[in-house]
Amino acid sequence: MGLGSMKKGLDELETHLRDPDRRAKGGNRNESQTNPPEEFANRVKSLRSRLRLTQGQFAERYGLPISTVRNWEQGRRARPDTAGWLLIALIEQDPVGFASRIEELT
Repeated sequence: MGLGSMKKGLDELETHLRDPDRRAKGGNRNESQTNPPEEFANRVKSLRSRLRLTQGQFAERYGLPISTVRNWEQGRRARPDTAGWLLIALIEQDPVGFASRIEELT
């Protein structure tokens, strides 16, 4: 993954973190009663669909528990944390390169 792709992913994360609606809702609190933003669930589903991967294949390729992918997509997981947002942004920027890096680390 190139530095440009990583920078773009980090820029997207910074934009997310500066969201005034997010701060008003308590920042990064993990409230079990609060569903993740519909935008995030749709973003994960759309990314996986574009890559033509099942939930299991997506989870395996990017080193995630399948339950996390399911929960993100089905809105059952509490508000996604910063790491979740960053991970999806980085995968979007370079899905093949990111998968290769994961493979190298495992």
